[in-house]
Amino acid sequence: MTVDNNLCEAFNKWIVEARLFPIITMLEIIRRKVMVRIHEQKKKAERWMTKICPAILKKCNTYITLSGRCHAICNGESKFEVIYYDNRFTVDLDRKQCSCRYWQLSGLPCHHAISCIFFKTSSLEDYIASCYSTEAFNRTYDYCLNPLEGMNGWPASDSPPLRLLVMLGCQEGQRRRGEGIPQKVQREQRCLRWARSLGVQNASRLVTTDQHVRRDLLHPLKVVLIKFLPKAVHLTQKLVLKQLPLTQLVLLKHLQLS
Repeated sequence: MTVDNNLCEAFNKWIVEARLFPIITMLEIIRRKVMVRIHEQKKKAERWMTKICPAILKKCNTYITLSGRCHAICNGESKFEVIYYDNRFTVDLDRKQCSCRYWQLSGLPCHHAISCIFFKTSSLEDYIASCYSTEAFNRTYDYCLNPLEGMNGWPASDSPPLRLLVMLGCQEGQRRRGEGIPQKVQREQRCLRWARSLGVQNASRLVTTDQHVRRDLLHPLKVVLIKFLPKAVHLTQKLVLKQLPLTQLVLLKHLQLS
């Protein structure tokens, strides 16, 4: 089972170009993008004249159209029974709940609840969650980032400079094979050491003499593993086993040793 965090995924896509730069440059690009977004969102909210954000009202208009096919029956208080085609739902306006559970999950009244709201009152905005209000939107972008000078105007740090760590290992282009040893022989030597570590007897003879089996295999380690399968396994079956991954052949070898 996987869990998707849409907020983080959207932000990661928003900064994907900035991630190509070094860390300080990346942070500066993200800071400027955030400054531009805060300015644009504040200017956009200044044109709104409704209590609820326009995108949410547009979504509610779709449910208002569907509510025309709902038949609400009131129990005399704030609870309703809604008939929608062959289905039946219960709605509680005081607790802002519907048996379809969409109202509880999204904070927006479903078309079953909207039919009950219009049965009682014409004010739909009072039954929408406060997080969708224009006031909540303005509070989100209320804090503005302060502008900064260029890198030349930054104060110098008193900390010592960072040391450059040299990673261990061979540098690129400086790896040399053993002088006078072909690549094929080196693979056989690695296979021989690996076979001896498993306690295989006569490993040297098997690695170097079983040419018919090794010629059709992709990895020399499979030669030893297939050779040490039970003797009842026919050679043709051994050649079929060459298609198995190396890890599965190792498992077969350990099962035989145990």
